[in-house]
Amino acid sequence: MSPLSLPVVAPVAGAPVPAVDGVVLVLGAHPDDETVGAGRLVAHLAARGRVAAHVATAGEGCFAGRETPGVPDVGELRRSEWRAAVTALGAETGRCAGLADGSLARHPGRVRAWVAEVVDAVGPAVLVAPWQLDPHPDHAATGSAAARVARERGLTLWEYPVWAPAWCTPEQVGASGWRLEARWTDPSATAARAAALRCYPSQLHELVAGWGAVVPTDALAHHAQQLVCVREAA
Repeated sequence: MSPLSLPVVAPVAGAPVPAVDGVVLVLGAHPDDETVGAGRLVAHLAARGRVAAHVATAGEGCFAGRETPGVPDVGELRRSEWRAAVTALGAETGRCAGLADGSLARHPGRVRAWVAEVVDAVGPAVLVAPWQLDPHPDHAATGSAAARVARERGLTLWEYPVWAPAWCTPEQVGASGWRLEARWTDPSATAARAAALRCYPSQLHELVAGWGAVVPTDALAHHAQQLVCVREAA
């Protein structure tokens, strides 16, 4: 069974998102992580307070070196899409750190230093980051760095899945000592996420002939509601 042929889990009633007293900092490894994996959560929180988004890479490696007709600078295109998407979610656009796409797992120290720098600059009450065990190595590296900095700073950390719902069965997630849980968000947050997704045509539509979309519809179907990753109690 290929990852994207996994059955889509039917939506379930989710627990409410806790109120946050302070700034929320949202991190992504690539432009679109914040929308695909956490878009509803970001929009829900942004409707209630200040949310700032930062991203580690420009996602310039998404086409694996293939020719992109009419797009001379993939990284700049994706940064532009990211700024538009974050705005659509109601959050503040921070900085793209410019770390190399596809390299984060090989340079954990650089990723941690970036996370620590942004956390110290923003001063969040809650940190939102990709799941530290998401099957994409850049996501996992970003999440692991966020988890470490959150522990060091005594911050609340909420982790969101990106590829895990499409690539991992619930049993595989459970075997890692975690589970995916649904969170209830305002209907307006779903609408904001849909608007933010439309800001990513380079990812949702075929840009390289014969290669398909980077984020196919089948993958998005696994994000029918806001999911968060929760560690099982010991």
